[in-house]
Amino acid sequence: MKYLIMFLFLFASVAEANDMPKYLVDGVITVTLKNGKTYTYSANEYMVVKRGAKKVAVVPAPVPATESRDTREEPKKNRISLVVGYGLNGKIKTEMGPSQVDVEQEKGAVGGIVLQHDLNKEYHIMGGVLTNQTGFLGVGKDF
Repeated sequence: MKYLIMFLFLFASVAEANDMPKYLVDGVITVTLKNGKTYTYSANEYMVVKRGAKKVAVVPAPVPATESRDTREEPKKNRISLVVGYGLNGKIKTEMGPSQVDVEQEKGAVGGIVLQHDLNKEYHIMGGVLTNQTGFLGVGKDF
């Protein structure tokens, strides 16, 4: 007898996730090889899949409408940051001579405060004031 039956894949959870037909519950699958040897498998654990078929994906059960998977809060739109660094601190020394002027500026710690506001999900604007008597404005894009 020449029977060649497709191989079986063992995925016990796949049978449950794919709603196994009622007529297969507690059934058996018998495979007869070319040499006459037979193997019997439980239909509750195994299933027959055609060769070359796409792999079966296990789909999670849908979430009831009363439950929510995403419980995160909406992100805040404004941020305040304190910044500190090292650079020109704004203290200017000038010395005047008969034919020249010497200007020096000290270096030291510089601090400041920055405010950022989100315009939408991708863009934001920001502005800041620093202790070295300077300020800045900026536009940013998330990536």
